[in-house]
Amino acid sequence: MPKKLDLHPPENLSKKENVNEFDTSHKRFSIDILKTDPYTLRYKALNEKLSLFQLSYILYHIANHKGTSSIRSFSEDAKVKIKENTETAKHAKKLIETMNAKNYLTFG
Repeated sequence: MPKKLDLHPPENLSKKENVNEFDTSHKRFSIDILKTDPYTLRYKALNEKLSLFQLSYILYHIANHKGTSSIRSFSEDAKVKIKENTETAKHAKKLIETMNAKNYLTFG
């Protein structure tokens, strides 16, 4: 049977400063992890082993920031959608070229 991982926050969790009611990260992660930039951790994870709390913070951050820029209204005109998709395709092509030129491993 696989080992069960305990990802619950420690009992002595330090409180994050200036917390708003919608931010639940302070209930899940220590102040030390919350002070770390999640993008820095994502880069570090490409070549180093992270703690379970660091890894769970990365996944938490990704889950909370997925899809927000792709929300669209269903009442848009078809011509506007075609133009938008064309522009998006141009940007995607440029991004892939840049990633290949700089040997980036991920988008993040």
